[in-house]
Parts: sequence; structure tokens; C-alpha cells
Amino acid sequence: SLAMSELGRACGHFAEYTRRRLARDGLRRVFIYGAPAYREVAQGVAKALGEAGVGASVEPLEHLRRIESVYDNDFLVVFNEHFDDISAVLKSKPDFLRRHWRNAFKLTGMGEHFPEVFSHAPEAIAGFTARVRDVLNFAPDIRYRNPGGTDLAVGGRASKDMTVIDGIQG
Repeated sequence: SLAMSELGRACGHFAEYTRRRLARDGLRRVFIYGAPAYREVAQGVAKALGEAGVGASVEPLEHLRRIESVYDNDFLVVFNEHFDDISAVLKSKPDFLRRHWRNAFKLTGMGEHFPEVFSHAPEAIAGFTARVRDVLNFAPDIRYRNPGGTDLAVGGRASKDMTVIDGIQG
């Protein structure tokens, strides 16, 4: 079905971001923790990672509460609906998280938008990111107005740091 092909493509793209991050940082295994609403996404990402030769396991989000340690070469992916779902975990494991939370992708509240957000290949996103950086370097202040009343101004002079999820620049 169309929905499955869109979801499959998005899972493949997300798996590629994850695979690049693993390669960049010398990481080996992936543990995917997902809320029930993300079961299909988590399984799709694990399948795509497996097809790329990366070991990945899928666990329910509540298992994150019991995690005590991971190896330094493990990577965590957390899919949850609300920040509150994991805030207790964040508060209860500060030492563990301080050491390992940098080796993680955390996606909160994406729900049914996952296929849309990850619909473009990593190479397309890298190209888009490069163009945005070029624009900010050339014209650091951007203003967008439309007849509907939107008036958005972005001042790029204060900060040009960007958070991206392409596994190379992130």
C-alpha cells in the first residue's frame, strides 16, 4: 500500500541517518525504545538497519526505565509521544545519561508525521542544509511575509549553529 511504502521509505532514511552516526562514532549496536504508537516505525527502522548489516533490537519504551548500563559502542533510539513519558527516566539516571545520552536519537511527539519528516533521502537533506547555511552566510537575516498575515524574521547573525540529523554534521 501507499502508506506502507511511504513508511518503509521513511524508516529506510532514518536507518541511514542512524547507520552514518554509528560509522562516524564507531558505534556497533542499536537499541530502539518505542511507545506503543511507534511500534510499526520501530520495527521498520530495525528491519532497515538489519538489511544494512546493523544489529538492532526493539524494546517497549517502559524498558528504558530499567536500563542500567549500555556498552560505550551502543546507540539508543527513543520514540515517545510526550516528554513526560521519559522525564522520570531522565531524572532517575543522571550519571548514566550524562555518559550515554549523546549516543542517542530522541524523537518526541512525531506520531503519524514520521513518514513525512523522513520522506527525503539523507543526501537531499544534506543538500538542503548546505543551501540554508550558504544563505545564512550570504544574507544572515531572513524575513518571510505572506498575504495571510505571517511575518517571520530570522536573525542568523546571533547563531549559525544548526542541529541536523544526518549523522555526519550532527
